Amino acid sequence: MPGAPPQDESSSHTGTEQAGPGDKENVIVEWTPEAIKAEVDYRQAALRADAAHARLARSNSAPKRSWWRRLGHRPRPEIPVQRNGRLDAA
Repeated sequence: MPGAPPQDESSSHTGTEQAGPGDKENVIVEWTPEAIKAEVDYRQAALRADAAHARLARSNSAPKRSWWRRLGHRPRPEIPVQRNGRLDAA
């Protein structure tokens, strides 16, 4: 499995494989409790590292303005004055 911890031939898998010659995609592996625990631990460690990275990225960036401030301080579109074919009296 990609990203799984490396295991040698004396691993905790039972080794039940069903594949034709040269066919590496249709491999069926029965998981033992030790292999499941190792996979869960590996994935949890990866998630924790990703969460720490996301927290660090958020803490180093500028705070996001509130929706109320963004609504009230958005750039206004340039709308030409409608004159109806007449000049304004100044």
